Amino acid sequence: AATALRNAPAVLLAATAAEPAAGRGRFLSMSDIRFDPGDLAELRRLQADRLPADAIERFVRAAKWNEVIAPNLALAWRLPALDGYDGGVLPTADYGRLQTLFVPAESRLPDGRLREQLRAIPADRLLDLTGVRFVITDKQHDLWYDDVYYDLEQPVLLRPGQALTLDLSTYPPFPATALGVIAAAEASDAADARGTIGVASADGRHAALALAAPAAGEPLRPRILALPAPLIPATLTLAAAADAPTGLIVRGLSLLDTRTAAHQSVTLSPRGDLRRIHSGDVKIYERTAAPGRAWLVHNTIAERDPAATLAGLADPRFDPRRVAYVAADPALTGPPAALPGEAVRIVSYEAERVHLEADVRAAALLVLADSFYPGWQATVDGAAAPILRANLMFRAVALSPGRHQIVFSYEPQPWRWGAALSLATCLAAGAVLVATLLGPAGRVRV
Repeated sequence: AATALRNAPAVLLAATAAEPAAGRGRFLSMSDIRFDPGDLAELRRLQADRLPADAIERFVRAAKWNEVIAPNLALAWRLPALDGYDGGVLPTADYGRLQTLFVPAESRLPDGRLREQLRAIPADRLLDLTGVRFVITDKQHDLWYDDVYYDLEQPVLLRPGQALTLDLSTYPPFPATALGVIAAAEASDAADARGTIGVASADGRHAALALAAPAAGEPLRPRILALPAPLIPATLTLAAAADAPTGLIVRGLSLLDTRTAAHQSVTLSPRGDLRRIHSGDVKIYERTAAPGRAWLVHNTIAERDPAATLAGLADPRFDPRRVAYVAADPALTGPPAALPGEAVRIVSYEAERVHLEADVRAAALLVLADSFYPGWQATVDGAAAPILRANLMFRAVALSPGRHQIVFSYEPQPWRWGAALSLATCLAAGAVLVATLLGPAGRVRV
């Protein structure tokens, strides 16, 4: 029962059903194996009449391993993980160095796992760098207040004058009469932070709600902002006052219908592109604007020193969607971002062969967030092409404008040499055997 298909892997399989197996969107799990109390009691009750107490506890642990798809269950479900035994990222020395971008080197575990070390969703640029599209997290730090659920997974920091628009078009239509907001000032010694929340409905109605947030460190408590009239929000625009003395941190946000005591939690993220696609024993978020496992850049930085490359990747200004570090000359200089009409698609993905299709408008580098490793070969439109080491440990090929078919295949030279040597040895042994069986006069010896 514990190893049956559970909610989390089922949701990821459904969300990537149109993608080739093993080439699906990569996920990062950062959940431990603890359960919320309510979930724990329910799981125990499910097996109470058929299993002894010690077996129930093993069942509970196995069930949570399946929900967080760890430690090596990514292989079983063919779901590529960032830190696991699948997904194109090998536990090489380069991967160990890359992990220091997520976890300080002095506290990093030597086994290559990030899941048990992360306490917050990593910065978007790091998820982009490693091709992560989905994130699995626990719910243990979220908040229920007055029977309303607030998702506190990823707060949004708005500096004075900054704004962020959240698109609710993919949410079920919800008739809201108020908003519940958990917010705080960025500085603990500052006065209340100020801002506004603009609410717009699909039928063109708008409302602007003033928001005042207490200093950081105050107990988490939502503020209820009433709408002038019920409406179904299509977008929410969070803005910090331009003249505020400090930034505004929005930690949680829910739509409320005070007439029916119903509510709908809104997912926050710095780019506004995080969408919660599952909420059960764990939560699963999809990064709707993620570049995926492969993307195009038009600018490169030539750097052969791994330490210098790692320092460049650690710079908060580094954006893997716009530039790549490559261990080759010369550097590529072009448009600052991908051009309209440009795209990369994974046609097929197998253990030793990856087929991609790319539409390119200007000279570009195709970055595949899979390990750079000896033995991989590449062709572009059937012609051999060099594989460049990109962003410390990933593969890349240079492309000219046009539509291209790119194939990465694993054909290690030592294997070829070994096969040739084995064949030569077999032929030599066969010749010796024939010579031995035939006598000096060429007759078969008995």
